[in-house]
Amino acid sequence: MDEPIKPNDTKARIINAALSVYAQYGAEGSTSRKIAARANVGKSTIYEYFPSKEALYDEALSHLLTGMSDARGILRELAQTDPKAALLAYLRNAEHTALNEPQMLLLTAQFMLRELLSSKTIESAKTQYTKKMTPISDELLDDFCMIITQGIACGVFKPQCGLDETSLALTIGALIREIQAEAFLYEHEALRRKITIIHKTVISLLGIDESSEDHQSEEQK
Repeated sequence: MDEPIKPNDTKARIINAALSVYAQYGAEGSTSRKIAARANVGKSTIYEYFPSKEALYDEALSHLLTGMSDARGILRELAQTDPKAALLAYLRNAEHTALNEPQMLLLTAQFMLRELLSSKTIESAKTQYTKKMTPISDELLDDFCMIITQGIACGVFKPQCGLDETSLALTIGALIREIQAEAFLYEHEALRRKITIIHKTVISLLGIDESSEDHQSEEQK
């Protein structure tokens, strides 16, 4: 298991600085000098913790994905007692990221698809894509199925669309991915409007009582 990273550690500062620089300049445009300056350390300090620029990139992005996984774990626990809050937290997080941190979406996509884009044949591309994306897709589907099943059992979700839990989970997952994809297609105000439509669609699919659902996040007010 990876050693937990404390916020005040030099290694943590380097990793956080690297993520910030990658998001601003992309992997190719990021240099050790820029990362060192952002972390307020000497360039040589980076190599005390990471043997190469590539090793730093891999660990920084792995740290980002681990943080996302940890957040999902917290939401899974929340779903046991408040499935509505857990589902809305997933939705709001996607909305916040698309509106305020689209560079994080790009950064994650670059990491997940790096090997896919370097594949020489369609067969190797399929293999790499399956290896990278299937576990994440399966985890998210399981999360949504669990939240929806729990919500229906608790009576807070009252879907009238005739879809079973798995079909609902697939549909909602697709809508959330649409929010993420559209972060690259629309300017801020147009994106805000699209997100509002998708949010209302999710609420409608699950039969959530909108009169008791304060769905406007700070970014959408």
